[in-house]
Amino acid sequence: MMSPQRMKRLWSLTYEATIYDWNGRLDGVTLICANPERISEFYGICDPKTGEDIPLPDDGILIQKRMHESYGMNIGDKLVVRDKGLKKHEAPIKGTFVNYVGRTIVFSPAAYKSVFGDVNKTNSYFIKLNGADTKKVEEELIAVSDNISFTTSDEFMVKFDSASKLYNILVYITTGIAILISFMILTNLANIYLTRKKTELTVMRVNGFTIRETKGYLSRESIITTAAGLLLGVTVGAILTPLLIKGMQQPDLEFVKSFQPIAWGSAVGLEALFSLIINTLVYRKVKDLNLKDIA
Repeated sequence: MMSPQRMKRLWSLTYEATIYDWNGRLDGVTLICANPERISEFYGICDPKTGEDIPLPDDGILIQKRMHESYGMNIGDKLVVRDKGLKKHEAPIKGTFVNYVGRTIVFSPAAYKSVFGDVNKTNSYFIKLNGADTKKVEEELIAVSDNISFTTSDEFMVKFDSASKLYNILVYITTGIAILISFMILTNLANIYLTRKKTELTVMRVNGFTIRETKGYLSRESIITTAAGLLLGVTVGAILTPLLIKGMQQPDLEFVKSFQPIAWGSAVGLEALFSLIINTLVYRKVKDLNLKDIA
């Protein structure tokens, strides 16, 4: 018999892979049914807006927010879930929760009985290792029965790593393309601006303005233009980025869409630095102006 201390580290639940029907399509989903009082200790069910734990309803299910975003499943709709015999059951959607991997719907025992008309049966356990050796725990469990399978959280995450790495590669590629485009556009604009101001700059030099003062005159407008471009870029990016992320993410893998000050600050700082470097290099041509061109 397991000691009371070990019992506190276990959480019994019903964990099933099943099928749901939505808008004429069949898709797989994981069903979790567990004690509402302890579920947050092992499986995060957080409100998308407040980040607080969501209580499990007695007459419906909770779906991942990503399922709502990807398929338009809304609170009040009924999701058709199939049991092991593929019989259809309607499960009212009572709320959405944030969980970044997998595709899961969550029931309380009361909701499970309401939807399927039967009491859920324990077939799995979540275990808090509390520092125990994972391999040793697995060996002890396997020794009890050959029918026991053991999956660690790291092993669970492996199947999502490939998708995550793919998106990282896409980020590197798009970042490289953005740098090249930014270099070409900024260089061309700086040269065009210098050419348009050539006569005016020559007059300034003839009238006694130093090279430094002439460059400062050019730089003031460039600084204003760059600041306006950064402000516009941040505004448009803040609007479009969440929409693009929603379109790119898979139903089984959600990206973090909350505002990340460090990432945005780094992007703005790097672009400002890049603009400064390009303009500094181009504006060095001021010292090569031929003062005779004014005629």
